Amino acid sequence: MVAVDPVREGPRRVGILLSAGAPGASSADRPEVPLLPLGEELVLERLRSSLLSAGLDEAVVATSPQTPETSRYCQEHSIPWVAVPGEGYPADVAKLATRFPRFLTVRADRPFLRPGTLAPFVKRAVSGVGGRLTGILPEALFSGRQPRPPVWPHELPGLGRCREAGIEAYDGEPSGPAEPFLFLDPWLAVRVRGDLDRRLLAEWARGCDRGDPAPGSSPEPGLSGPQARKMGRATS
Repeated sequence: MVAVDPVREGPRRVGILLSAGAPGASSADRPEVPLLPLGEELVLERLRSSLLSAGLDEAVVATSPQTPETSRYCQEHSIPWVAVPGEGYPADVAKLATRFPRFLTVRADRPFLRPGTLAPFVKRAVSGVGGRLTGILPEALFSGRQPRPPVWPHELPGLGRCREAGIEAYDGEPSGPAEPFLFLDPWLAVRVRGDLDRRLLAEWARGCDRGDPAPGSSPEPGLSGPQARKMGRATS
């Protein structure tokens, strides 16, 4: 069992994988999202590797009463984990904020997060956000995808409406104003579910690793020069 000690881990740069689960969301035929196979590795293994390769000191799996199999897997395989209420994203983040002074979260249903995409976000986050840094993606990258994540409340010049990318960094009070960080990697718009065909998931993973276009993706949206200089951006 490798439960995280926040006193020891506090000064470190910790990445936390938030399990995507809800009551009744898993079964023998529909496993919990962190345990979905992506070819030769599971979602949680792929995301932990990306977090560590992007420059974080530790990659922890957040588990809840809604993800008992994920909890069991982490304990059996000595994977660092931390318990959260499982009552929704805000409640889970609030709990994490009481234990970690600075942390980064990624959603388990966005497993095609490549280290090169995440590294600039990590660099910005560890430089001192002083609040919350939220990853966003242009609406155009979600063309034809359902369901779609929440809309970012402010349109960006040259890009229009954006949606949340499922990646956030917290430094201090988690409920304060959020600073946006623009991602342009279409693979971040690809979400996975427990009822998807395993062969399809494996092919997506191979395609992501090869640098193939994301399934259903549209060409990368344009970005104006002033906007590109003002905002962080990560494309691959």
